[in-house]
Amino acid sequence: DYVAAHLKFMAQPQFQIPIMPEDPVRGPADAPHTVVVFTDFQCPYCRLVANMLDERMNEFPGRFRVVFKHFPMNTTCNLYIKNTLHEGSCSAAVTAEAARIIGGNEAFWKMHDELFRDPGGFAKSGTEYVRQACEKLGIDNDRLWKQIKTYAIWDRIRSNAGQGSALDVKATPTLFFDGRRMTGWGDRHTWRFLVESPASKTPHTILATYPAAQTRPSSTSSPAAPTTTAAASAPAATQPATAPAM
Repeated sequence: DYVAAHLKFMAQPQFQIPIMPEDPVRGPADAPHTVVVFTDFQCPYCRLVANMLDERMNEFPGRFRVVFKHFPMNTTCNLYIKNTLHEGSCSAAVTAEAARIIGGNEAFWKMHDELFRDPGGFAKSGTEYVRQACEKLGIDNDRLWKQIKTYAIWDRIRSNAGQGSALDVKATPTLFFDGRRMTGWGDRHTWRFLVESPASKTPHTILATYPAAQTRPSSTSSPAAPTTTAAASAPAATQPATAPAM
């Protein structure tokens, strides 16, 4: 019941989750509560969570902010999982990150909403889907593709995945409300209790220690852009964070 669910939530350990300046944030900076979501643009349940978070923000305005963390369920860009579940998730992640680099936080969330609007469409026709999304959102398509092909953008996805792994994230979506893992994210009554509670005193700026990633062979090839059939190729974790030849 509700009481048991609340007690279970409060019994969860409270982590100090790193929130970096480049992390996309939706909601007021001075909100009393913070929700950190580790997610995958090709994950069906992640799409449900994205819609649910929008609904809760409208229902409880100003009470919490959402911090987005990439955790693609794809071994190409997430070295902390064993198996690939979603072929297009790395491509979608770097597309959203490229939008952020070009247009900042607002551009990221516009692309975030566009990628979650039709995940199947992106998976089937990634290149054309991105072109149309850029045209719709007013993002320079050529600049976006140049960003997608840099090693630094892939390193950022891996960094987010490392943070998630340090918090024992193994699947998506995984939500943390003020540093505590949130399992009953779909329950409206739980949300009301949490968002109306006093602000948490736990800081959210201390860097996590990442576990060792799986060892992968070095690659000299450039990361590929989103394609129509499979996930994009990423450089190995040992690659320098410099742009490959175009």
